[in-house]
This record gives sequence, structure tokens and C-alpha cells, in this order.
Amino acid sequence: MRTGPSAGDDEANILITRVPSAAASLAVVPFLAGLLVADGFVVRWLAEHSSGAARVIGIAAAVAVGLLLLPLVERHMRHVVGWLRWRGKPVSALRWTPDGISYSPAYTGGFPYQVFWAMPMECAYRQGPGNRGFVWCLYTPVVEGLGTLPALLDREWPLSRSRLVGERRALIQECGVDQTSSEQMVAVNHLVYYGTPIVVNPYLVDRVRLQQFDAYLRERTDGRCTVAPPDRPVTPTTTAK
Repeated sequence: MRTGPSAGDDEANILITRVPSAAASLAVVPFLAGLLVADGFVVRWLAEHSSGAARVIGIAAAVAVGLLLLPLVERHMRHVVGWLRWRGKPVSALRWTPDGISYSPAYTGGFPYQVFWAMPMECAYRQGPGNRGFVWCLYTPVVEGLGTLPALLDREWPLSRSRLVGERRALIQECGVDQTSSEQMVAVNHLVYYGTPIVVNPYLVDRVRLQQFDAYLRERTDGRCTVAPPDRPVTPTTTAK
């Protein structure tokens, strides 16, 4: 007896990527930046008005504080940049049904791409953009609705950053991609970086539904596919800058 979602639950069986809120970071960044500026003034003051051991110890302590603040500022700035980048833009969404998996790389209410359960499937985790975070990728030889785009693209990670722009441009030209279509352009980006158009950030979707999808996916693929985190290190997606 199936323990996964039933055919009548299609609307509930959707994983929609959430754009992370940056409200906390928007408030914290100015505060941390102010502390960094103040720390710089402290270093300058100590350099000009102190001497001997007090000067060395004081400057060392102020520099140490600055080094602790820098990664905090960088982390919160990433949150703000990510929020600004994705705010108001369509994001990826996946739906599972008894027929298969439906997917949209730029969800606006419909799912243009379909993978039927009869197709062989493999999945893997890859590092996200800039080798930060992780994304879950589904690999299958047939994806309905892709048009002239391939369902798979041979990749050997880590990818050379210098080649990615040219490969992306070539794929757009060779496949006659509609560059006004968000769905097609995001699918191209996914193919170039990950070798598949079907990519989901599992850390930005509803956890309960993700667990339901994982159980359903394991059952339908006889345990071959899962969205569970990998038990081994993930190769960087691109070479270092």
C-alpha cells in the first residue's frame, strides 16, 4: 500500500522555492558596518595617541575585533544581495504526481517540463552558484516540454569559469532559445552549470513537503533517488576565481 500522496493531492504536492527574507540582515548590516568604522577609528587613535605595549596590545585587539566582524558583514550582505536578486522574480517549483514529476525553472503557475516515472532517473547534489550552498539535481534522458534543449549535458566538475559564458551562449544559439522566456533561460543556466534543467534548492522549500516528496521519490525509483543530503563531500561546481 502506498504511503505517498494520492492522485487527488496534486495541489498539495508542490515544492516552491522561497526567497529568503533579508529583514534581519537589512537591520544588522548597518550596525555591523558602523562597528567596523568605529573599530577603524580606534586603530587610528591608538596609532596616534598611544605608545609602547599599550599601543601594540590595543591595536592587536582592535584588529582582531575587525577580523571577527568582517565575515559577519559578508554573510549578511550575501543575504541582502540574494534577496535583492530574487525579489519579485519567478523561482523554481516542482510537483509530483502518480504520473511523474512536473517542473518549472521559473514558476508562474504552470509546469512546462515533465518526467514520467518510467524514465530512468538519477539524482545528485551539486554546489550552488559561487560554490556556496547546495542544490539537488535530477538526471534523466527524457524531459518532455524542453523543445530543442537537451535533457542532459555532459559535465565534468569543477567547470572552468572562463568557458561557461561561451558554452551558455553556444547552447542558446544552437537550440534557438527564446531569450525573452524566463523558463528557457533558467533551464539553459541549469544545463550549463549542473548538466540538467531540473534543479531544486532543498533548503529553500517547505521541509514537510520535501520529506513527503523524498518518500514518494524513493518508492517510485526503488530507492535509487533521494533528496537526502549526501554522505560524502560534493565537488565544487566551478573552479576558484
